[in-house]
This record gives sequence, C-alpha cells and structure tokens, in this order.
Amino acid sequence: MKKDNIFERYSRQIFIDEIGVSGQRKIMDAKVLIVGAGGLGSPVLQYLAAAGIGKLGLADFDHVEIHNLNRQIIHSENNIHKTKTESAQDYIRQHNSTIDFHTVQVKIEPNNAAAILAPYQIVVDCSDNFSTRYLLNQICLQLDKPLVYVEHPRL
Repeated sequence: MKKDNIFERYSRQIFIDEIGVSGQRKIMDAKVLIVGAGGLGSPVLQYLAAAGIGKLGLADFDHVEIHNLNRQIIHSENNIHKTKTESAQDYIRQHNSTIDFHTVQVKIEPNNAAAILAPYQIVVDCSDNFSTRYLLNQICLQLDKPLVYVEHPRL
C-alpha cells in the first residue's frame, strides 16, 4: 500500500476527535506484543492490525488444528498443521501489509520472557494458562511495561 493511501485507510479513526492525525501517528508508532494466537489472540491481532499498529509482535508455539477454526478466526483450512505464527503472518500480509510484523515461535518461559518482551511498549496477554499469565505479569512489572489482560472464559 502506498503511503498516500494511509490517510484514506485510517480516515474513520482520524475523524474521531479523540484520535485525530496525532493519535493515528501514535498508533502507527506503537510497538505491541500479543502473547497467544488462539481464540483470544486472533481477534486482538485482527483489530490491532486493522488499526495500523506500527510494530506488531506475536508469540505462540502451537500449530493450527482443524478444531481451532471455529473460534480462532485468523486461521484457515489452508493453514492446518502450520504454526500459528506462520498462519498469522499469512493473515497480516493479506490484511495490512504496512504492519511491521514479527513472530516468535517459542513458549514464553522464565529464561526467555524478558528478551521477548523487551522490544515492545505494550504486552497483550491472550494466553490460556495461569503460569504464562503470572510470568507475563512479573516480567512486565520488572520491565515497567503496561500489560493488557484479556479475559479467558475457561480460566
């Protein structure tokens, strides 16, 4: 997409008084990491990419399976058996090619969490287990980063 089309693409956000051009610039400069590309992370990824987040990261270690498709809306039948990060990459390329999208195909653990979270300004927790949620909270506190917690219906 050409730079000339950016205003047109994000015009509906820019016309919101609380966002405007300066707010859209901030959105486009933001660096956000999503942890988990499942039922929670899929729509978060969709909306942040649509909003024009400048640098978007995704950390997930799982693969797409057919039983994911009814609720993990960025994945498709063509991506079954691919990693969720590969599938998400396919989605982002098709939906908003202006996004600087990075993936991390690992499980976030105490020995790698700080390094994975460090490049981002905001972390969005879309994980589906308590140990990851507690770890993300601990590391975000240590790194003084905002952590957005997305409620999981099974936790």
